Formats: sequence, C-alpha cells, structure tokens
Amino acid sequence: AIRACFVFLRMDEDLAAMGAETLALVQAVGVILLWSDRAFDGWSPLARVGERVILRPEIGAVIRAGYDPVLPAVARDPSHALRLAARMG
Repeated sequence: AIRACFVFLRMDEDLAAMGAETLALVQAVGVILLWSDRAFDGWSPLARVGERVILRPEIGAVIRAGYDPVLPAVARDPSHALRLAARMG
C-alpha cells in the first residue's frame, strides 16, 4: 500500500507548456499503481473534453479496482489481473 509518494521532475520545454493541473494528474496516474514502464507509450491516460483534461474512464476503473479494500495491498500472482478485471465490470 502506498504510504507516501514524491515525484521530482526535471522541467523542460514540453513540461513547462503543460498546465499545472494536467501535469499533476498525469504524475498522479503514473504513481498510484505500478504500471508497466511502457503502459502509456503512444497514448495518454488523460483525455481532453472541451477545455478540460480528465482521466480516461478505463484508467479510473483500473485505479478503483486496484484500491478495492477486499483485494490485497500487494499481489505478485498473475491471476490478480483477473480479479481486477472482474471488478471493472
């Protein structure tokens, strides 16, 4: 279970061009679950709706499923993915 998380960023031109809310949301998504290092290659976990940037519903569903209180805080068994999928509906 996550007790604390610290994110240190080296700001470059691309990051500086992002809004603070968008940058915070994408970093939160990246650290709230242990994703593959290639999980978001080629696409973003965020979506733009008009002027707003939101978390994609399928990513939100994985996060909700991962923090279901009935599930263990840590699982190394590959079948855990099936338990997450069952909670996502």
